[in-house]
Amino acid sequence: MKMFEIDQKLVKVRSVTNVPEFKGEKREHACSVKFEFQTDNTVLDVLEPGLRKAFYEKDNGKSQANDEGQGELSLPRQDLDLTQRKLPLVNMPLKLKKEMAGYRLVYHCGATEASQIKLAEVALSDFSVDLQPGGTVVVMFSTYSKPGADVQGRIDHMAQTEIEISLIAPEEKQPELKLESAKGSRKKTAAEKAGGSEDPFAGSDLAQDDTRIEA
Repeated sequence: MKMFEIDQKLVKVRSVTNVPEFKGEKREHACSVKFEFQTDNTVLDVLEPGLRKAFYEKDNGKSQANDEGQGELSLPRQDLDLTQRKLPLVNMPLKLKKEMAGYRLVYHCGATEASQIKLAEVALSDFSVDLQPGGTVVVMFSTYSKPGADVQGRIDHMAQTEIEISLIAPEEKQPELKLESAKGSRKKTAAEKAGGSEDPFAGSDLAQDDTRIEA
């Protein structure tokens, strides 16, 4: 399953909230940043499979009434197959019970990599989606991280501005395969236990070349 990611996209920083944390006598500073961006409705397939088909269908050219009883103009995107919103009387935005952890967040603050702010172990939560006619969706979510004091001030000043960010999902851990050699995985034969000879009677009285004479 594809994971939610953002690749150097312009987003709006709706709010920045400092979250002090206390662990015994030690005090740590965390930061909650709420983002908003606009994209096409295929993002719903990533956030909650089945949601796009539940709320969108192929455009039939007819306008539908919104929650105020007025017709909505549908300007369908040509790159999408489902652009007309179904259930137009459902209030927006929709809240999603979705939380993700282990992300990397990059603020692209300048033209060089040295000017970027890079944060690790970022948690995502408080997802909501505003489904609009024509196949456009406004996505809102919050990030939780622990930036250092050297960059916290820069993040504080981003509130109510637009900035490019990237969100990189954590890598999926591949299951470790335990490979055993063929020799180590099968049982040894009697010949191998006797010293590796192909003769199954090696080391026994039957292997001697003498003749037994009964008295």
